[in-house]
Amino acid sequence: SITYLEDRFNYSQRVITYHFKKEFGITPQQYYIRLRMLYAKKLSEIQGVPPVSLYTEAGYKNPDSFRKAYKKFLSTLTP
Repeated sequence: SITYLEDRFNYSQRVITYHFKKEFGITPQQYYIRLRMLYAKKLSEIQGVPPVSLYTEAGYKNPDSFRKAYKKFLSTLTP
């Protein structure tokens, strides 16, 4: 988490986010969301169920929020 990194390296959240985005091209939050979406996609492929049915496993409490985020995630994937 960002809080852990703040404590560990004694930098502010703003500095950590700046350097993370400079290095990876996305914010830590965007990176974390992407990991959650990739996890749901992989789990969906393994279990053979629609990704939206795995919203709790991906860390979402609301299936509609997950559906919206997943749709946005899919639009960023290149064929």
